[in-house]
Amino acid sequence: MKESKKNQKNNTKVGIYIRVSTQEQVIHGYSIGAQTDRLKKYCEVMGWDIYKLYIDEGISGKNMKDRPEMQNLLHDIENEKVNNVLVLKVDRLTRSVRDLVDFVDLINEKDCQFTSIMEMIDTSTATGRMFLKIIGIFAEFERENTIERVEIANSRKVSEGYCLYSCTTAWGYDRKKGKKEIYVNHKEAKILKEMEHMFLVDDYSCHKIAFKLNVRGIKTKQGEGNYWTSKAVKYVLTNPVYHGMTRHHTDDLTRYTEHKGKHKPLRTKETYDKIIEKFEQVKHYTKTKHGNENNYFLGALYCSICGSRLNSHIKIKTLANGERKKYTSYRCPNKGMGIGLCNAKSIAHSKMEEAFVNYIKEYEIKINEKIIDQVEIKQQEETNLLNTIKEDLEKQLKKLDRKEEEVMRLYIKNDVDFVTFHQIKKELGIQRDQIITEMESICEETEEEMIQISKKDIITNLRENWELFSDNEKNNFLKKFIHKIHVINKPQENTFYGKAVIEEIIFNEEVTNNKKDE
Repeated sequence: MKESKKNQKNNTKVGIYIRVSTQEQVIHGYSIGAQTDRLKKYCEVMGWDIYKLYIDEGISGKNMKDRPEMQNLLHDIENEKVNNVLVLKVDRLTRSVRDLVDFVDLINEKDCQFTSIMEMIDTSTATGRMFLKIIGIFAEFERENTIERVEIANSRKVSEGYCLYSCTTAWGYDRKKGKKEIYVNHKEAKILKEMEHMFLVDDYSCHKIAFKLNVRGIKTKQGEGNYWTSKAVKYVLTNPVYHGMTRHHTDDLTRYTEHKGKHKPLRTKETYDKIIEKFEQVKHYTKTKHGNENNYFLGALYCSICGSRLNSHIKIKTLANGERKKYTSYRCPNKGMGIGLCNAKSIAHSKMEEAFVNYIKEYEIKINEKIIDQVEIKQQEETNLLNTIKEDLEKQLKKLDRKEEEVMRLYIKNDVDFVTFHQIKKELGIQRDQIITEMESICEETEEEMIQISKKDIITNLRENWELFSDNEKNNFLKKFIHKIHVINKPQENTFYGKAVIEEIIFNEEVTNNKKDE
């Protein structure tokens, strides 16, 4: 962030925006020439380079879109050709709060400053940043109003019997462009009937239905690869749209609503009730969800064959002595879906644990030497950067001294009026205080000790302490240091289960962060 500030101060590319309507020129004297002279002189005193003048003459300030030069300015900000916008007054920019909010969003995104002479707004100063915060409050207010308006419109649309445009049209239906009402896609509707029959009559699971559909080459309307999954099948089977309903807030049960739709139903309410009843029965006999105390590798494991993130599966077996024991394994979600994407075998948690320990024993020294090198390089870069910024700030203080002498000279020669002289003098004083504060901060930061990650620290954590960690500590360790583990179950002679082999571990960049980053 400090480097960014340094570059901005040394390479300020100012876009001067000037606007005047015929009426304002008569009443207030906001002529093009008067604005231009004053703004150019301000840049000269501040030592800023003028990138371009953007002049909209005889145009109202009610909006931005109808002003050609304003659009050119916005385009140049977007492309980072301008990093400071200078105007005489804020109302030269726009009189629309909505446009001002959008403008502030843009300059914040592009790290562009904004300066208004008459209101003494400079976003490189504390006062200017306060201005942005105030505008940000208006922006948030406007966004919330927009969300509320959209919410009201969507609720009204659903209550009138129309499905929302924001959602993909349900399987079995299509919608013509520009039309509210959905209509039956007879080819997909036939598949829907088959899915219902497979579930209710053939007693197929959602997984098996997805398998059947994928084998036949039938695609979904959305999702990666358009392949059917258990989740997609269940979503279709339990969707009330098929017995003639529309619904809203499916992600929030406290606000969920259903209404009579205008579209043609594809099944009866009785069929829907049978489907829901059967899912409730399946749910009753399904084991409850277990915690992650025995699957702490979950989230970090990726299939080496297809690249998908592995899921966990927990099976409970009753032993001969009556004890119930949990067995955790990790499975690729693309395995057995009938789409030929993956044939990876599942990996037992115990096998995964063994593979991980073996991997870190073999590669930890090499890996950690690389990490330490990265830390040392990063620390040296940070030190060099701090020294460079400090030298630059000292130069800026000397430059401010010269500017103060220059503005005094211009005032004595009557090249600037008292108001302008006073504004510039105050601005230079604010900049001086900021530079001094920043220099003090850098001196403190230079004295702080950077956290060193030694080979001994990581080796101790992995080799000596891994087996002593609780499952929760292992889970936290993996989340902190491990980004991805690419693993595969390789066949082995005389064993059915094979051997888990880690092909690659990708470490988080977090291990190279210094104390402040943490």
